[in-house]
Amino acid sequence: MAMTERTLDEDLGWLNSNSRAKSAKRNVLVSVIAQPLTLILTFIVRTFFIKYLGQQYLGLNGLYTNLLSFLSFAELGIGVAIAAALYQPVAEKKIETINALMIFFKKIYRIIGSVVFIGGIILTCLLPTFIKGEMPDNAQLGFVLFFMNSVASYFLVTNRTLLAADQKQYLNVLNQFGFSFIQQVLQIMILVYLHNFLLYLVVQIISTILSNFWISVVVKKNYPFLNYKQKTIVPIDVLYRMKNNIVGMMSAKFGGIVLTGTDNIILSSFIGLAIVGKYSNYMLIINGVTVVLGALLGGITATIGNLRSENNKYIEGKYFNNLFDANSLLILIISVGLSIFLVPFVKIWAGTDYVFPWIISALIIFTFFTNQLRQVGISYIVAYELFGFLKIKSIIEALTNLLLSLFFVLVLKSGIIGVLIGTLLSNLLVNFYWESKIVTVHAIGSNTGRHLLKMIVRTIGAFTLIFVLSFLSSKIDKEIEYKLGLFINILIFITVSVLLIVISFYRNPSLKDLLFKRFLRN
Repeated sequence: MAMTERTLDEDLGWLNSNSRAKSAKRNVLVSVIAQPLTLILTFIVRTFFIKYLGQQYLGLNGLYTNLLSFLSFAELGIGVAIAAALYQPVAEKKIETINALMIFFKKIYRIIGSVVFIGGIILTCLLPTFIKGEMPDNAQLGFVLFFMNSVASYFLVTNRTLLAADQKQYLNVLNQFGFSFIQQVLQIMILVYLHNFLLYLVVQIISTILSNFWISVVVKKNYPFLNYKQKTIVPIDVLYRMKNNIVGMMSAKFGGIVLTGTDNIILSSFIGLAIVGKYSNYMLIINGVTVVLGALLGGITATIGNLRSENNKYIEGKYFNNLFDANSLLILIISVGLSIFLVPFVKIWAGTDYVFPWIISALIIFTFFTNQLRQVGISYIVAYELFGFLKIKSIIEALTNLLLSLFFVLVLKSGIIGVLIGTLLSNLLVNFYWESKIVTVHAIGSNTGRHLLKMIVRTIGAFTLIFVLSFLSSKIDKEIEYKLGLFINILIFITVSVLLIVISFYRNPSLKDLLFKRFLRN
């Protein structure tokens, strides 16, 4: 009997080998360290990019990113649906089901990679229609290299999903950080010595392939029960639930792409690549912060899925409220910091020519806040496999954003401000209510109105702080000497942040307990 148990443990390898609290803590801590370092490296590379390739290629790179987001629609949310489907069998150590899902995942992603390749070729032919004015040299060949990086990622991505579902996302983060570091050092050398945009993109493809290959080696070694040659079938109930989730995720993907993926395309088509270059610098900072926050919540999503299996609504609801309050506090403090330091940072980093007026900066930051306020709810939708409820919401969201953005840009001639307002309004008018209802009714069983009111109050508070502080920061930057202005800005940031922390801990004492007693102790 002892021999059998030992053999079973060896077959399981790393599967569900750590406690929920230990796993969540490790995922969060690694993300907190690795993601900011990655962001710093990205800024360094962007600095050399601006210096040696200029504003036009910077705008082109931003356009590539948004066009690629449309190609990612081919995934149809399958990756997220399968990751969610893995949470329960991983928690219960159901090896056959895990194997079946992984084999299914691998087959599907080979098809997706092929579809993305074909779509990329089509968009390459259409690329001149998305650029107002003269197209940079080798722009179409550059886009081929850009989307081939995405194609390459689809063929070895399955192993990352298992690590994430098994609450070992920290391994994915460490892997990506290591290969990203090497990639960015090589890209800097190419920019400085060769000034070659195409070689810059080739290095990106090679890094992606090697990074995913290394993860596959780690997974094969430490999950010995995996057998991609074995003929296994996904259980009917799991497959049925996954199909419903994929349909929901398909519409959610469509809504998300239109909400965030059309901004640069509209700007490039109707205003020009130069404005895209300026906007992409701001979005590099915003997206960098978003990636760090996403990694934090990504490390917790598997824990939410694991907690769901205990079927205790009281604990689930309490955990949701604490997570929402902690996330709200964190993103509000970050938004305060961005309001005060974003414009001065861009001015020092990229130069005065790349700086937007304070009102545009405030709109970008406020859009960031409203997006991040939704993320805890989205994590619950993923963990509870509630994608099917997103169908109509995502279509309405997408149409609202696209029509409003085009109206503001083409009819009211409001430029980038119109694009930002269109995105912001579709978020506030559609997403807040719909996602709150999905989570409260179908996941944690609480009152939708109470949670929605909490979101509205925090949004109004954030709006006030962001716009007041952005305006104040612009005045300090113009009228006060740099060193004194920096000291005043730091003082304002510390004062506001401390007040927000004190108020949050006073309103929710369990939030303090969660952070200082339970999480840090574990």
